[in-house]
Amino acid sequence: MGRPNEQGNDELAVLGWQGITLKAPGGWEPDALAGTREEGYLRLVDGDMPRLELKWATASGAAKPVARVLDDYLATIQKQAKSQNWELKVRRDVRLLSRRQTRKMALECYGWEAEQQAVGAAWYCRQCGRTVIAQVLGMVGEEIEPLARQVLGSVEDHPRDQWVLWSAFGLHFELPEGFLVQEQRLMAGLDGERGTANIELRFARGLEEVRVLRWSMADVLLRRASLMEWAQVKFARHLHRRAHCTAEEGEVKGHPAVLVRGQRERFHQRVQRFIVHCRRRDYPDRVACEIWRCEQSNKIHALERELDALNSAEDAEMVARLKCH
Repeated sequence: MGRPNEQGNDELAVLGWQGITLKAPGGWEPDALAGTREEGYLRLVDGDMPRLELKWATASGAAKPVARVLDDYLATIQKQAKSQNWELKVRRDVRLLSRRQTRKMALECYGWEAEQQAVGAAWYCRQCGRTVIAQVLGMVGEEIEPLARQVLGSVEDHPRDQWVLWSAFGLHFELPEGFLVQEQRLMAGLDGERGTANIELRFARGLEEVRVLRWSMADVLLRRASLMEWAQVKFARHLHRRAHCTAEEGEVKGHPAVLVRGQRERFHQRVQRFIVHCRRRDYPDRVACEIWRCEQSNKIHALERELDALNSAEDAEMVARLKCH
């Protein structure tokens, strides 16, 4: 990969996680995606070193002033430098982003240099209540400010249209804002013979659930079985535990697919639905799952939902907002 100052705008790719979105060079891959919507951390690396770090936190009470948040962070960097016997130079007057550009009244830009260098920004967003620290890193002597201005200037700390973008490792989809991550498995390049999804994310919104899964090496997984046969083994038990389901062959985004549909119709489930609806909450009485093979990417995708029938419009939109290649 080229150095940061060699990257162009046309090479920037979108990353989305926990309501944070940004654009970064396509060669920067996620190395850490940790935390929750309230507090978390992400790091992007290239073949040489970390290139982007971003931390966010939501205050339970009054938010700490951004200047103090940055003081605390730079004190941590100072402590690390001292433990490694590095000479640390810190700047608090970097002209990187403007309050007008970021639409943030509380904004502090900074830079530091030791064995490597970084330029970054810290801000507080009144709309979502998040305090964010984000920085682009490089080797000493690299001109990183132009790219840092592009990357950090692209950061959005909350969704604009009530749909949250999740985009990493080539997976790209959107869910309504109320769905929160409950479980995640993010692994690259698992052996296709084992048949384990290398990406699996489970979300919940009250009693409703969504699972997004992706398998690599589709040609290997389907070498001895059709997509229908493979899907029945993978999903039959899981889905039938929740509802009576049927599966038929179909098409999703122009690809061959297995379409699973089910309904919770047992007596106790109908009673539960009545009680939950009386409390003005959603009850997941409909099950749907699309499993399809994308030939262009050689991957199998699955989007499984357990939603209230009243949210059928959202259901269709979720499928439309998942990109497979």
